Amino acid sequence: MMTAIEVREALTKLRLDQEEAATLLGVAPRSVRRWLQGEAIPGPAEAAFRAWLKLDARGLAWRPDSVTLFEQNSERIAVYRHEAMKLNELLGRVNARGGPRLPWNVDIAAGRASMEWASLSFYKLQNGGFSPATYRRRDQDAPPDIDRDRDLIEDGLFCIAQAFQKCDRRARALRAVAAYVRDNASVVGVRGSQMLDVDKKQECVRNIEGQADRLEILATQTESGDRTTYAQFKKISDAITQSGGSIDRTLVSEVARSFFEGTPKVRLIFLRTGRLDGAITWSKEYTIDEAADIVAGYRLVLMGERLRPINGSSHEFADPQHVVVHVPEGVEFRGADRAGYYVVADLHPKQVRQ
Repeated sequence: MMTAIEVREALTKLRLDQEEAATLLGVAPRSVRRWLQGEAIPGPAEAAFRAWLKLDARGLAWRPDSVTLFEQNSERIAVYRHEAMKLNELLGRVNARGGPRLPWNVDIAAGRASMEWASLSFYKLQNGGFSPATYRRRDQDAPPDIDRDRDLIEDGLFCIAQAFQKCDRRARALRAVAAYVRDNASVVGVRGSQMLDVDKKQECVRNIEGQADRLEILATQTESGDRTTYAQFKKISDAITQSGGSIDRTLVSEVARSFFEGTPKVRLIFLRTGRLDGAITWSKEYTIDEAADIVAGYRLVLMGERLRPINGSSHEFADPQHVVVHVPEGVEFRGADRAGYYVVADLHPKQVRQ
């Protein structure tokens, strides 16, 4: 019988929360909570968990609402999955389209990327790359279709690749600082007019080397997809200088760029009236000032935190197409009081210079 620890591990590997697991198993959420507290798990539920784990380990879809992204098919493998996940051609196609039409949120630690109505699962490979596993859509009754949604899937894979690249750049920058600090740990400066005695110097060297180890740990956490911040790096770097160590400024600048690259942006989306499936005709990211100039003088009507279909009978919005502004979390934008999707009332796409 599965233990409570094994049930928790299964939920983690399958990327399921307690409510999702309960829905898939056809039980009440409190039943899953009791299993996690040590109550005996019924045989059918245990068999389901073990079957799902076997399928998931092979990269095969096990949820009823998902499909496998690749099969034992050379053509599909060539498109989506090389041995080392070579994404050059895919990235080139997405770039040629002007980038992803909608932003995908990537959680490397959980092995999942998601957007408004779809999600991708993936595995982190030992070589630092990733391998896509399954694809889901939540906005329609029909099963997900890889051929129909190829562009959408490629957008998601593009965002996953970008997230891995950012983590890799940040981890490399942190390790470069750690190596520099460790190599120069013995070059401890003076304190005022006094040279450090041997014992004090050795203590400072040990402290500096210990902080270099902390930088290595921070780099490893970054590679694993755990959330790391510049404040964590700053705290360690301050401890290094307080112990008499030094850090190359160029290396510090590279760490800062890896955390703060780019400027805040909002996305403009051209949306057809009706179903979301195939409704997005064009989208592009703009700086806050650029987007503000485009929508200046027009009223923003909040759609919500998720993009939703626009009813053709509405008299609020221009027809037959609509301009939607996506304001990300943490971005202040004139006319928007919080993050979310806003229809720009009466602004027609033809009035926007692409």
